[in-house]
Amino acid sequence: MTRALIFATMLSLFWLVPFLPRAAHAQPHDGGQGHSDGPEGHHGSAWEVGFALGAVSLVLEDELAFGAHAHVTRSVPGWQRLRLGLGLESVLDEHGHLNAALVVNVHVIAGLSVSVAPGVLVLREDHGGWGTRFSSHFEALYDFDLGPLHVGPMLEYSYASVDQHLMLGLHMGFEL
Repeated sequence: MTRALIFATMLSLFWLVPFLPRAAHAQPHDGGQGHSDGPEGHHGSAWEVGFALGAVSLVLEDELAFGAHAHVTRSVPGWQRLRLGLGLESVLDEHGHLNAALVVNVHVIAGLSVSVAPGVLVLREDHGGWGTRFSSHFEALYDFDLGPLHVGPMLEYSYASVDQHLMLGLHMGFEL
């Protein structure tokens, strides 16, 4: 379990390495598509609350389910395109998947963001009790700014020792 935890954490962080130089040296700009990279972050506000709803493919169970997640992130001063926060996700199936995670988000270019979210998966075990596992979420989304609201498609992959799933859905975020 410890080796798997270390490997998954390193994989989670390694996935973001190519994007960190852009996050550190980002200059405010408008890419011509209604995307604003203000001094507080790519949407011009230090805080964001986001939600996503979508279809989930449970890879190991060969099933489809409905999924929802929410997050709260804050931009990191001096790193305009880097946001850190907390997220919760639920997959509505017989195992009652619930995931809590630390969210690391990088705004790559106008509209495109990638996130890594290492966390803890809580799910109903086959024997009827509840168990916890380490999990990693990887997400990419493209959003369109509509004032303080941004909306767009998202794709997520989640890995835990007892669960793997893909979620394709709609992301909505609000500046605070």
